Amino acid sequence: MKGQLYRFLRNTVLLLLILLVLDRGIGMWLEHLFYQQKHGDDYVSIYLMEQAHDDILVLGSSRASHHYNSNVLEQATGMTCFNGGRDEMTITYAAAVLPIVYERYKPKVVILEVGPSELTDNKDKQVVYQRVATVLLPFLHRHPELKNTISLAGNEELYKTMACHIYPYNSSIGSSIQNAYTHMGHVSVKGYEPLVGHIDSTTYKTAVQNFNVQGPLAPDLVATFKSIVATAKQSGIRLVTVISPFYFPMNTGTNQSYYAIRGILQQNGCEFYDFTTAAPFCQNPYLFYDEVHLNDSGAALYSKMIGTIVAKH
Repeated sequence: MKGQLYRFLRNTVLLLLILLVLDRGIGMWLEHLFYQQKHGDDYVSIYLMEQAHDDILVLGSSRASHHYNSNVLEQATGMTCFNGGRDEMTITYAAAVLPIVYERYKPKVVILEVGPSELTDNKDKQVVYQRVATVLLPFLHRHPELKNTISLAGNEELYKTMACHIYPYNSSIGSSIQNAYTHMGHVSVKGYEPLVGHIDSTTYKTAVQNFNVQGPLAPDLVATFKSIVATAKQSGIRLVTVISPFYFPMNTGTNQSYYAIRGILQQNGCEFYDFTTAAPFCQNPYLFYDEVHLNDSGAALYSKMIGTIVAKH
């Protein structure tokens, strides 16, 4: 009986050691593969945190990545530019990655694209935290300071990463292979992703989604936004916060988030520009891909306007 128990314990320990070695070995290979990417969404984050030395950086969600043409901004300002916008990566993501960037170098200008309801408390907040954590987990080994942001999605994310080195990469294996060894995937130029096509105004009559959500402020999001502003000021970096155009007219008159964003920026002497209903964009179907995203023609025109603003200071 004792012999059987001994063999069982020995085999269990041996199995655990094999699994541990495999996990660490495969995890190291996946990390190496992850950082070999040469294009794609993860490459944008890799470049931003590890390589960027551009004069202008753009941050924000999909409206950032599709609205700010890096080449047009460079032509308008005479400065180098990289668009670090990513789908669904809100101010929580920006607040996590910008200190890492500032530690390596100081860009001259950070253009931060926000939405009118960026600071509104709503049921989707935890979903956003989970999405941000998924994007940041592969960087945790090199940048442990991301731990606080990742933990917003739940401490179990950190526990899983400590227990399993494969875990941070389990949702990015396919894209890592594609973006490291092929040219497949969406087109981007210095982070800018052009959208081709325009709205059919004969059928596109009403908004599909409400991007002017009314509601109370989320204290944690307000604190996050204040940290972005404070860190930029402490680092001597010009922060330009912008709400880019929407297709349908938008009334932000009673939106607490909108006024909180504007107030925080005014209190800190930072620039704020609101293009939500600006001409010639609002309800111009030939400049929009859908109700919230400019097409390539609209982005070129808009980027020239932003470049002119940046160049004046």
